[in-house]
Amino acid sequence: MVQAGNTSVSDLREFMRDWTQLEKEYGQKLESMVKKYQKIKEKKTSTMSVGGLGSREGLGKSGPLVDFNTDTDSSSYVKAWDQLLHVTSAICREHFTLSERIHADIVEPAQVLSQKKEDARKKHVAYCQKLLEMRDEVYADKDKKQAKYTELGTQTHAMGSKVERSINDKNHDKYRRQYQKALVEKNNAQNLYILSVHRSNAIKNEYFHKDIPILMNQLQDINHSRIESSRALWTRWIDLQNEALQRLHGHMSELRTAVNLIDPAGDAQLFVARNPVAWSEPLDFQFIPVPHSNDRGEMVVDDEDARIFLANVMHGEQETAQKLSNQLDQLRVPLGDVEQSLRAADPGDPTGPWHELFDNSMNLSHELMNLEWEHTIHQTEAADISQVLGIPGGSGSNVDFAAHKFRPHSFAIPTSCDYCHSKLWSVGKSEQMCEVCGYNVHKKCLLKVPLDCPGSVSALRRRRSLGRTPSMSQTSSVNNFSTTSIPLGSGSSVRGVPPPPPYNASLIDTRSPGDMGWSSSEDETIVPATPLSLSAVGGGGASGPRRNKKPPPPPGTAAFNESGVLNPRRHSRVAPPPPRPATMSSSAFAAAAAAAVKARSSSFSSAADSGGGGGLSTAPGMIAASGSSRNNSTGSAYGPGGSSGLKGASLGTATALYSYQSKSGTDMDLRSGDVLNVVRKDVDGSGWTECELNGRRGLVPTNYIQMTNQRDGGGGGHAGAGSVGAPPMATMQPHGGSKTQRWARALFDFDARDASELTIKTNDEIIITNDHVCDGWMEGTLHGQTGQFPSNFVQTI
Repeated sequence: MVQAGNTSVSDLREFMRDWTQLEKEYGQKLESMVKKYQKIKEKKTSTMSVGGLGSREGLGKSGPLVDFNTDTDSSSYVKAWDQLLHVTSAICREHFTLSERIHADIVEPAQVLSQKKEDARKKHVAYCQKLLEMRDEVYADKDKKQAKYTELGTQTHAMGSKVERSINDKNHDKYRRQYQKALVEKNNAQNLYILSVHRSNAIKNEYFHKDIPILMNQLQDINHSRIESSRALWTRWIDLQNEALQRLHGHMSELRTAVNLIDPAGDAQLFVARNPVAWSEPLDFQFIPVPHSNDRGEMVVDDEDARIFLANVMHGEQETAQKLSNQLDQLRVPLGDVEQSLRAADPGDPTGPWHELFDNSMNLSHELMNLEWEHTIHQTEAADISQVLGIPGGSGSNVDFAAHKFRPHSFAIPTSCDYCHSKLWSVGKSEQMCEVCGYNVHKKCLLKVPLDCPGSVSALRRRRSLGRTPSMSQTSSVNNFSTTSIPLGSGSSVRGVPPPPPYNASLIDTRSPGDMGWSSSEDETIVPATPLSLSAVGGGGASGPRRNKKPPPPPGTAAFNESGVLNPRRHSRVAPPPPRPATMSSSAFAAAAAAAVKARSSSFSSAADSGGGGGLSTAPGMIAASGSSRNNSTGSAYGPGGSSGLKGASLGTATALYSYQSKSGTDMDLRSGDVLNVVRKDVDGSGWTECELNGRRGLVPTNYIQMTNQRDGGGGGHAGAGSVGAPPMATMQPHGGSKTQRWARALFDFDARDASELTIKTNDEIIITNDHVCDGWMEGTLHGQTGQFPSNFVQTI
């Protein structure tokens, strides 16, 4: 009906243009013109009144209505046309002046009005089609999620059957781990599928209960404004006719009365009454489980991985929903202003501001619907996850923690992912890092990292509160669980896997490193402990892999010592390299290198004579390897366990070889040639030495200084800075061993508990024969005996 109405505006414009021509020819052709448009009106009377979609008795017919009654079924708009033609038949004479004024005041505005209304209709139809496509995309995404879930469910079922069949197979453990991994993936796919079902239902309700009524009202407004504008054009034409045809005033008054009786709302009611449509709301989408499974339409939250995954999804959905909510609030302000101006404008003015305001209002409302659509999706998913996780309102208001603020980050230097501990190396900012605590993570691991961010704290405490690996140790060593069974298909099970921990609504990991199955070394690396074993699945003999033992935590690895003070750690920043030697002449470089080598040789000689260093002398260009053991209390440059011992005691003097500018509050500025008092040497290999200059104490890069007067009081470490600009070289191996032979130094005492284990003492140097017997255990030879020992009790050298 709207399209036919827009066409009628063009007909009106053509009518007025023909009228102007006939005005010039007076009334000779006026009667023939009336007959012409009478036929046109008769053809379009039913279409313009009730749309031609059906009859009074039923639907399904097309074309003119066979039972259409012109007197009772014609719209007020069509009746006005009848009166127009009746008055036109009485007009026989015209003047050229009247012809020109009709052309200027009616024909041209009618052309503009027709174009505007048709453009508005096309834009409205296009948006309706777009909205339908958007709905279908949501439905299609649901179908994809269903297909993915079905595929993974089928694979998981097959793996479960394989595990059940291989109960006595030597590869049973391998199949069982594959099954556990596939089960996690299937659960995630099931959760995403359930979310897509809920999202589709929400969009379906949004589409049929909100969007369609709004679009229908807008379409009606387009038709309404077109009718009002057409009425205004007729009124103007009537005014011109009254000025020129005083003697036809009576006929014009009758026509005005008919035009004033035009009722857009009444015409719309007539159209609705003649075009009833039986409509019923589509049924809600339901969860369809994968065949051969016991899955129900509930999200999987019975393991920590699924809860962390859902919590991350919920957090992202909440942030997006909040952003969309803010955008909606900002968009409603201009929309309200436009609607207020629209109510004050006159829709009957063809050239007035109402039409432009209506276009603006329609565009803003369409944009608002798009944002509300997205907001509904994200809010629905956040609310669903909040309900299953037990967080009231989905806002996490009862959770006392700050979430990570991950941002894309470029890792130009290879780093380890703090979640899976694999290599993290990207140049194009394709990975993620928390801008608050510095947590590094792969993009693929992002949704598996717990939400709680420890804030701007040390890396050691950060990893203790957030550290995870995707291995079984993550879930199996959380608490002291008893051995239970996991159902695998038709009644069989595999013993040895603990049940998932009870869900903590705050999602904050408050476990200690020992409870989590992790321990820390002074290098801040996270060493996984052996998970709970599968004793019934197979374990090896006395010298075989120890899958039924958990290595003990090393002493002194708790986050706080007995005094309640946080254990110290080494400086977390990497010392900068010295300036390039290309800035020096060849002779100056050679002289400086010779002086550095000579000074280093003197330092090692003095240390060897005094018996305190134990360092190995090196060839020029090599950095001396320290022979002293690391301090067992994980001492650092500022910690109480450092090798220099007393705070403020000078261990000698050093000369700055290069200038250095401080980057934080813990280091200090240097200028080439400065003479410094060494307070604490770089005995832990961190690359930083604590010095004092002009009453100020701070850290300086070890390779920026050269020892000039060394005193007794510290274990052998990196002696000075090496030659000026010399590149770093490999550390020499202890005992002159083979290049292929690997060694480890004991950090703690460990007493063997059976014949397969090896007793070690602090500072013992062990030949490694197998660096990974199983998770958390190594094998080595000491004093002619070979056995196993915990890997977190030693450090490779």
